[in-house]
Amino acid sequence: MAAQVGHDDGRYHVRDSSMVDGANSGSPPIHEVGMQFTISDHRIQHRSRPPTARRRPFLRDLRERYCDGVNELHRTVGSAPDLRRPEASDRVPRSWAQVLACPLCRGPLREVRLSEDPAGRLKEGQLCCDACHRVVAVVSQFKYDFHVEGADLVAPSADEPRIVEAVAERRIPGDSDELDCSSRWHVSPPHFRCTEGGTGDTCTFTGEFTDALVRLLHQPRGGIVDVFVDDTLTASVDLFTPEGSFVEPIAAATDLPVGQHTLVLAARGSSADASGGREVILEELVLYGPLGLDGFGPPQPLNFGNPYSAFIEGYVDQAGPDDLVLEMGGGDRRRCLPNHLNFEYLKFELADVYGDIHALPFEDDAFAIVHSQAVFEHLANPQAAAKELIRVTEPGGLIITEVAFLQPLHAVPFHFYNMTLWGVQELFTSCELLASDWFGPLSETITWLLTVANLNDRIPAEQLDRVKADFRSFDALMSHDDLKAVASGVHIAVRKPI
Repeated sequence: MAAQVGHDDGRYHVRDSSMVDGANSGSPPIHEVGMQFTISDHRIQHRSRPPTARRRPFLRDLRERYCDGVNELHRTVGSAPDLRRPEASDRVPRSWAQVLACPLCRGPLREVRLSEDPAGRLKEGQLCCDACHRVVAVVSQFKYDFHVEGADLVAPSADEPRIVEAVAERRIPGDSDELDCSSRWHVSPPHFRCTEGGTGDTCTFTGEFTDALVRLLHQPRGGIVDVFVDDTLTASVDLFTPEGSFVEPIAAATDLPVGQHTLVLAARGSSADASGGREVILEELVLYGPLGLDGFGPPQPLNFGNPYSAFIEGYVDQAGPDDLVLEMGGGDRRRCLPNHLNFEYLKFELADVYGDIHALPFEDDAFAIVHSQAVFEHLANPQAAAKELIRVTEPGGLIITEVAFLQPLHAVPFHFYNMTLWGVQELFTSCELLASDWFGPLSETITWLLTVANLNDRIPAEQLDRVKADFRSFDALMSHDDLKAVASGVHIAVRKPI
C-alpha cells in the first residue's frame, strides 16, 4: 500500500453507529445507520445518530459557514503576491492527453483506439509503451486508468476506431421516482436508495442510454449486489469496507446501441464474513448517450468533494486557455475545462486520469500550474511526490499545495503526515517561494477535535455548546499571526526556476 494516495472527498458517508464506540452490538436496521459528514479543512464528523431531514440543513450550514470563513480570510489577509508569471510565448498549445508519458520510463505512448468521439477524443482503448513492452493504461468512457498490471493488448476489430456520437450525460439520483424498486427499498436523506439486502430486493431503471455507471456506497455493513443490463450480468460488487465509507462508480454498460435498455440492481442477500450487514445503498445512476436524447445534456461542472480553496483558486484563475493545469488528488469534482486535468489515485467518477503521484504519467515540463488540496498528509512518500510535481511543471510554472497542520486523524488508514509551514517549504526548496499562509479558525479546529474524540455523545449538549461558544469568542481576539501556531492547515505557492 506504499503507493496509496488517499484523501477526504467531502461527501456524505454512512457509518454503522454500533461500531463507533468499538462495540459491535449486532445489526441494527438500516434506518439506524448514522451519517458521517465530512467537510473541507476540518472534516467534522457527526456520528452515531440516525440521518434525518432535520439535521441536513444544520450540517450544510456548518460546512458553508466554515468554508466561507476560511475563503474570506484568504481574500482579506493579502498574503498572495502578484500572481503573474513569465509568459511562455514559444509554447505550442497542447491538450493534456498529448503530454501523457509512460510512468515507468517516461517514454512516448502508443494509442490503441477502439472508439473515439467526433472531436477525436479517445473513448475506449489502451495506451502502450513499446520501450517497456507493456500496456500501461486502459481507457474507458474517456477516463485514463494507469492502475493496470499485466493487461493484455487488445487487437482492434477494425482498421479505424469506431466513431461514437458526441456523448451527453443524464444523472438520476437514488431517490428518483423513475426507479422501480421492490418493497424493501426505501429512501434515505439526502438522496440515497437503500435496502437491507434481502434476496430478491431489486431496483430497476428502464430508459434510453448507451453507457451507464452506478454510484454505490461501500461501508462496514455493505453486502453484495449484482448489476444486470438487458438481462445480462455486467458487474458483481462487494460493498463491504472495514473502515469509513466511499462511493464507487461501477461501470454497468459500455457502447450499447442507442435505444431502450433496462438496468437492474439485485441484492444477492449475502455479504463478506466481516460485514455487519448485507446492505445495498445506491447514490446515483449516471447515464450517457448522444446529444438529443430526452433529458441528456453536456456534462456540467460538479463538485462532490471539498470546496475549492480561495488561496489556490487565486493562482488557478490566472491560467490562460493554452495553459495546462494539473490538479493532484482533486477528488470527486470536475471543472469541464479542456485545459484542466484532475489526477487521482482513487477511482472517483469525476477525475480524468487515475494513477500514482509518486510516478506521474506525464512528460517533463508539461503543466503551467500544478496544485493539490488536502493530499500531501495522505502520501506515503511526500518527498518523492514533490519531486514529481516539480518535474512535470514547466520552467516558470507554479505549484500550489495545501496540507494539514493541526488536524486530527482522518481518512484512516491513509493519514501519514501532518506538516508545519516549514515542513511543506522543505519539499520545494529547489523552487522560488512566492507565498505561504495558514488557515482554519481555532474554534473550528476545536470543534473537529471534540467530534473525532466522540465527545459529542458523551458530554451534555449545553456544556459542549458553551465550550464551542467560548472558542468562537476567542477567534475574535486572535490576529492572523496568532493563528499561525494553532492553524488547521498551511499552504504555499512556489515557482519552478526558469
